[in-house]
Amino acid sequence: MRSANPRMISLIRELRRMTQAELAEAAGIKQGYVSMIESGVRTVSEDTLTAIADAFDCPVDLLCQEAQIRGGEAQDLHFRRRKTLSITERRRVEGKLHLAYLTIRGMLQGIDYEPALTLPTLNLDDVESPVEAARIVRRLWRIPTGPIYSVTAYLEAAGVFLVPCNAPNKVDAVTRRCDEGWHVTAFNRGMPTDRERMTYSHELGHLVLHTGYSPDTEVEADQFAAEFLTPADEIRPSLVGLTTRDLGRLIDLRLVWKVSVPFLVRRAADLGAISERQQKSFYAMLNSRGLLYQTVDHRLPVEEPTQLRLIIDVHRTQHGYSLEDLANAALMTPPRFAKVFGVARSGGGPNLRLVGENQ
Repeated sequence: MRSANPRMISLIRELRRMTQAELAEAAGIKQGYVSMIESGVRTVSEDTLTAIADAFDCPVDLLCQEAQIRGGEAQDLHFRRRKTLSITERRRVEGKLHLAYLTIRGMLQGIDYEPALTLPTLNLDDVESPVEAARIVRRLWRIPTGPIYSVTAYLEAAGVFLVPCNAPNKVDAVTRRCDEGWHVTAFNRGMPTDRERMTYSHELGHLVLHTGYSPDTEVEADQFAAEFLTPADEIRPSLVGLTTRDLGRLIDLRLVWKVSVPFLVRRAADLGAISERQQKSFYAMLNSRGLLYQTVDHRLPVEEPTQLRLIIDVHRTQHGYSLEDLANAALMTPPRFAKVFGVARSGGGPNLRLVGENQ
């Protein structure tokens, strides 16, 4: 008989936003029994485990996973957040990331996967600064001079799986460093492209610089991201002499470098191209026009992750996987897998666009 993991049952229940009473009703058991199951006091019969899985719309195997659920202050887990998260919000984000990890681990079974690019780990005791680390990565990856065409493509080539999820607006992304040699970043869907690129570069900074947690990690990741996206010696000449009358110029630079206007203002100040007083004037002007926290009305091309859809394609075209096979590997039910990944049960080629929330 399969053995349920009480922590997984509790995790999935919270992600499904169900109370213990609601789970008990859906599974046809008593609430007290649910409480004892989640506390590890009572074992779960096969029939009860199946009923709970049906209530969650997940396979029984998902509830039996023993993989560790990492906490937010763990050395291999990093949040990019705008505000402090409540305990409940943090648990849900950690849970989403954990399910993304389990899905990717399952999908990689039978795949000879090796990242095309090396993801270095650089100790700040050995390199001059996060800025120097970003320069090293650009050189190592042979990134051409100028704007990076697709941050997404470089991260995926370095073994970082980018998984969309519906997280609280306070969270842009959370990244898990994995023992398998690949890594997972769950990002909040709906971000404008400029913020998404900054978020990915920030998370890359964590993976390159941080194997432990310290109060300076977020600042260091931001410094890495700024240099990775906009190398100082390349961007500074375009920022010198800016005034608040140059909004059009900033918008043009935004379209070239694919970063936000507020980012460019801060970058100009950090590089000494404008004064602190000018920076404050810029922010006041952007705020008065509603541009300080929102992207300007010029859309940038979306950078779609492709790794997972390519893996699905390999399984379907080379391994002959059915929808049920794919769902089993991903620890999902077939209907949920089809909704998340947009994979049809039959017909021509698979539609591989990521269309839903992981798990």
